[in-house]
Amino acid sequence: MTLEPYPVFEVQPEWVLEPEVLGSKEKFWYRRVEGEKEWLFKYPQPETGQHWAEKIAEQVALVLGVLHGKVELAIFQNTRGSATESFVGRGENLFHGNQLLAGKVFGYDPRKQFHQSDHTLANIFTALENTFTAETGQEKAKKTLARYFILDALLGNTDRHHENWAVLAIKGPDRWGGRMAPSFDHASSLGRELRDKSPKKSRVRLLAEGRVGAYSEKARGAIFLKNTDKHGLSPLELIRKGMEA
Repeated sequence: MTLEPYPVFEVQPEWVLEPEVLGSKEKFWYRRVEGEKEWLFKYPQPETGQHWAEKIAEQVALVLGVLHGKVELAIFQNTRGSATESFVGRGENLFHGNQLLAGKVFGYDPRKQFHQSDHTLANIFTALENTFTAETGQEKAKKTLARYFILDALLGNTDRHHENWAVLAIKGPDRWGGRMAPSFDHASSLGRELRDKSPKKSRVRLLAEGRVGAYSEKARGAIFLKNTDKHGLSPLELIRKGMEA
């Protein structure tokens, strides 16, 4: 079987629309042709493979049937990165997890960027229950998000913080309707920070010593079990605890 390399699209300067302020990584929106959907170009952090992690994660989600944003490898002014297609439909409004939690969970601070220990599995599900009024909608939203968590466990994605999941809402004639946004932002996956040869973070050494499992277990995610915990659960442990609940 012949494996074809993924195409790499070159983003032109005249396509650039505006920078994106959310998140810690530098990125900007662009559109190739008027009337087409916008794309978000993201620069990988130096010495990491965040751009290829995004693309591989998209392909894994595709195979698993997990709802996800479309991702392409891209290059802008000689810098490699990734580009994600906007998944916000016409008339839809995007509400990130921190916005939902702030409105549905008493005392939640939506501005806290690090060690937000109130970002617990219980609080997330409470926010969904209070966002989707119908029981069927609540169940569908929880199952959809649970699939994202399973994807995270497979990928080793440690960055499912409260701005990395969202709900898409649209105003109808007499009430709002909504759905879970696709899974997005998988740059912190697949050991993207590891190098082939490095004193502390060597891919070669981890493979040779059979320590990939231990490396995965040590990961610290952005979802907590209890708000008194010092660290978030690893993506793998989150699934284990979720199955016990």
